[in-house]
Order: sequence, then C-alpha cells, then structure tokens
Amino acid sequence: MINVVFGVDGYVSQLAVSMISMFESNKNNKIQVYIICLNLNARDQAALDEIAQRYECQIKYLSFDASKLKNLKAFFHLTHATFYRLFIADLIPEIDKVIYLDCDLIVEADIAELWGVDVTGCGNAGVIFNGKDTEQRLGVPGGKDMNAGILLMNLEFWRDNNISDKCIDWLEKTESAYMDNDAMNVILHGAQKGIEERWNLNPIHFKKYAEESEHPSRILHFAGAIKPWHKAYDFSFQRKYEQYLALTPWIDGYKPEEPWNISQAISVANQYYENGEFVQACGYYNLAIKYRVAETKLESAELMNVINQGLELQSKGDCEGAAQIFRQVMLFWGFPTAHMCNVYQFPQISQS
Repeated sequence: MINVVFGVDGYVSQLAVSMISMFESNKNNKIQVYIICLNLNARDQAALDEIAQRYECQIKYLSFDASKLKNLKAFFHLTHATFYRLFIADLIPEIDKVIYLDCDLIVEADIAELWGVDVTGCGNAGVIFNGKDTEQRLGVPGGKDMNAGILLMNLEFWRDNNISDKCIDWLEKTESAYMDNDAMNVILHGAQKGIEERWNLNPIHFKKYAEESEHPSRILHFAGAIKPWHKAYDFSFQRKYEQYLALTPWIDGYKPEEPWNISQAISVANQYYENGEFVQACGYYNLAIKYRVAETKLESAELMNVINQGLELQSKGDCEGAAQIFRQVMLFWGFPTAHMCNVYQFPQISQS
C-alpha cells in the first residue's frame, strides 16, 4: 500500500485534478489517500470520495487544531495549507512513510518508483535545486534547496527527532520568504536525500512545450503564483490540466481566470498571435493597453497615434495588421512579444 497525503485549503478542484491524474497513472498500484483539511464542505468531500471510489480507493480525512497555525505567517499566493505537511507525522502516528503532494500538480508517473526510494536515516527525499541565495538567507552550507511540493517523508525519523516541533519553533522565530520549505531545509540539513528532477518538474523551466516529451514519466509541478487555471499560463499546459479536470465534476462551468494585469494580458495575447488567432490576440493586446493607461499616462501623442492606427485596422477587420502594431507598442514598453513557457520572464506578472 502506498500512502499519499494532500493538504487542501480552498484548492479543491485543483486537488481533484492532482488526485485523478495520480489514479490514471497508477491503476496497478494500491493507494491510500489522506487529505488534511480544515474547511471542506460535504458536497466537495462527496465529489472527492466518488472520484476515489471510481479507482477502488478510499480517502481518510485528517483535521487538526487550527490554533497551531496562529503564530505562522503565509506569504505571497500561499495559504496556511502550506504548513499542513509539518503535522503529518503526528496526524497519522501509525504510518511510518508517506508521499506528500501539493495540489498544483499533475502526476504522470508510476509513484511506486518514488515510494521505493530508501529513506533510512533521512527525514525527506525530494528534488534538490541549487538555490543561489539559500546559503546566504538560511545559513545552509552548499546552498542546497529541496522543494517541498513533492516529498517522500520518513515519518518515523520525524517523530524520533521531533522535526515538526523544531520546524514550528524555527518558523515562529524567523520571518522566512519560503516558510515551511525553508524550515525543513534548515532543520533537516544533512538529513534529506536528493532524487531525480522528473519527480518535481516545473514546466516554466522548459524553453518550449516540446521539452515535456523528454520526461515521459514525471510529476509536473506548477509552482508559482501563475497556474494552468490562469489564462496567462502556457496554453499547452492549460489543455493538459483541463484534460484531467474533464474527469471531475468541476469541469462544469469552468473558465480559466482572466488576466488581472498588463503582463498577464500580453502573455495571453502573444500566444494567440503565435497560434494565428489574431482576433483574440487583439482583444488581449487591447486589455494590456487598458491596464497600462490605468496605471500611467501614455508617453506621447505620437504613441497614441500609433495605438489608434492599430485600433482602426482592428475595426476594419485587419486584426493581423492591428496585432503587429500593438506588438510594437508592447516592445516599446519593454515587454516580450515572443511566448515562452516561463511566464515569469514578464515583469511583475504575478502582481495583483
């Protein structure tokens, strides 16, 4: 039996996608799913249970004293659910090993391979990246940074060494950018085991979507503020996300979240332009201009004339010509006009 733990605080449809992708890729494995939750309503729980039963699996729901989180701060786009993994060893004391998974991922691998990794003498196994600032920020020699989104956790080690209490104590005394991720890298320094990067692949690091095929067995982890349920994310990965979402009740009425700033609008427009969908491209370039004008005055009357030329072409149905003019405006403002998987190459794309 493979024990898999998720933590959720509002990301229920995303959890369903992560869970169903895992089931689809692991039909020959027996999996016990645990979900840590504080405020899961009966309707959502019933929908998750139905998905699990489809694959002859059961879910055990874990709750805990929320007051344990009162002194912990969550930053950026993260919620307090990021801290749930720190309590797993105490929540299921009868279990000695689990795979922990975030809810913003797609599993397309046989997780029995991950489950089989030897974690004797280690607290966690996960993908280790060379964090340029990790040593300076945290004082961790070598600057090694294990991403906590996908972990094989040795719960026996956690209990024997009071890792949960040590992480909480560190967090209460330290204002840290990456919160529990940082805490584990500090407290478990020297007791973490690196595994292959395919177990925690962030698509933003691909230069193009085709690179995904280089990793046929993988977990795609959409870490960062922009996700595949946002319109600004790479369209190819949006389609992959929706492929699994279609197997859940949450597909009904689903629409990706529209851009909320100029960078996101340009990211969407660029993709439509490269796909030859010029009407849609113009619409999102128009939105980008709207956001820009709302933030600051246009630089000159000449620039306004250029924009008006584009709008005139658009009104006459020459959306390709209009889009080309709008793209020149975007370049003038310093924004990329070539689409890249890494949306974070756009300045301030996650800014609210």
